Amino acid sequence: MTGFTHLVGGIGTVIAIYVNHPEWVKSYNEIGVFCGSSLGSLLPDIDITTSKISSLVKNPVFGIFFSHRGFWHSLSAIIIVDLLITFLLRFLMNIDFNFFVSFIIFFTLCYALHILFDMIGNKGVKLFYPFSKRSFSFPLTGWFKSKTPLEFLILLIYLLIVFEGLR
Repeated sequence: MTGFTHLVGGIGTVIAIYVNHPEWVKSYNEIGVFCGSSLGSLLPDIDITTSKISSLVKNPVFGIFFSHRGFWHSLSAIIIVDLLITFLLRFLMNIDFNFFVSFIIFFTLCYALHILFDMIGNKGVKLFYPFSKRSFSFPLTGWFKSKTPLEFLILLIYLLIVFEGLR
C-alpha cells in the first residue's frame, strides 16, 4: 500500500473514533493524537527509500540493514519502538504526560494498522520477526497489487466499515 493509503487509513480511524465516541478521547491531547497517528501510520516503511517517511528522515541505514516488510513490520518492532519513544519522550525530553500518553496510544494503534494493511497482498509481513521469518498475509488477497484503483476501493470500504462499526 502507498504512504497516502496508510496515512488516510490511520488518521481516518482516529477521526472515526473522535466522531463516534468523543467520550473515549476527551482527555487526550489532540496534538499528541495527530502526531502519534501520523508517525505510526508511516514509520513501518522507513526501510524502503522511496517511502514518504524515508524522504523526510533521509537516512539510508534503515533500508540497508533491514529488508522491507521484515523487522519494521513485526510485533517486535512495535514493542521496541514504543519503548524507545517512551524513553525519548518521557525520560530524556520530559514531555508533558498527557501529550505522551496521547502520542504513544495512537502511534501504536496506527503502527499496528499499517502492518494489518500490508498483510493484504501476496508479499505479506514477517509478523513475528526475528523469531520467525515466515510472511503472513490475509487469505485470498494474493492477487492484490498496490498503486491501483483497487487499493483506493479497499481503503474506502475499510473507512466505511470503521465509521459504521464505531457508531
